[in-house]
Amino acid sequence: MENEAAIQNCRVKYKIPLTDYSALLKNYAAADKNFQKDFDNIFSKLDKSKDDFLKAYLTVKTLNGDLTGEDAQKFDALASEIGYPLDKEDIFIIGSRYLKTQTPKDVAFTLDMILKRIPYKEIKEENLGLAVKTLIKGSPESLEESITVAYTKTVNPRGRKTDNGGLDAVFKQ
Repeated sequence: MENEAAIQNCRVKYKIPLTDYSALLKNYAAADKNFQKDFDNIFSKLDKSKDDFLKAYLTVKTLNGDLTGEDAQKFDALASEIGYPLDKEDIFIIGSRYLKTQTPKDVAFTLDMILKRIPYKEIKEENLGLAVKTLIKGSPESLEESITVAYTKTVNPRGRKTDNGGLDAVFKQ
């Protein structure tokens, strides 16, 4: 009963998705496990990012067996390196895709390269959503598509094509 109340409080406080909440309830149904102690232990090790919602999300993913503690720390470092306020699910997807072969710093650098490559009106961050989508898709074609979309909206309403700036190598796996 104590675990159930702690899990419910965590769900409300950190807006934990229902599927993860249900898995936690199942995993902590046994009385010999202490959810709050396990949660606090992992949460405290995630010290790179300042986003408590992300840290709670990564902690829950770890408690549910979707991540190892080491992976959660890498994802936390990724969020810190990126430096932009990304959605926790985006961090999870990007981390799952790239952190097996690249460092958080490399992934953040790639995102920044994509942002610089996409045309913008005032600040490059106005295309952060497009850049994240491009990084998640991970292909030169997705970069070209994002450049075209942004270029059409900001610079050239006629939709002139641009080159991809040599980013083919970034997306080769």
